[in-house]
Amino acid sequence: MAHAVAAPTIFFNLGPVPGLGADPGASGAQARGDQGRLTLDELIVGVWEGLRADHAAECPVCGGAMVARFAAGPLPVAGSCRRCGSALS
Repeated sequence: MAHAVAAPTIFFNLGPVPGLGADPGASGAQARGDQGRLTLDELIVGVWEGLRADHAAECPVCGGAMVARFAAGPLPVAGSCRRCGSALS
């Protein structure tokens, strides 16, 4: 019989997450119920959203400026950090 294995949840404590609260009067931490910490998925999705919208985002590794890289289309295909050289593709 196979046993179910739960996927690990990784949290980064980067402070409050603006705009994620269900109740406008509640802080992000109270509304989310996880002390305002982002999962790895939420962190990476946030970087991609920044790259797509503004063509720049905060590097999840060092906090430096991450800029979009483009291919043939209008949307970014990757991002790279100007400070530490980390890449997201």
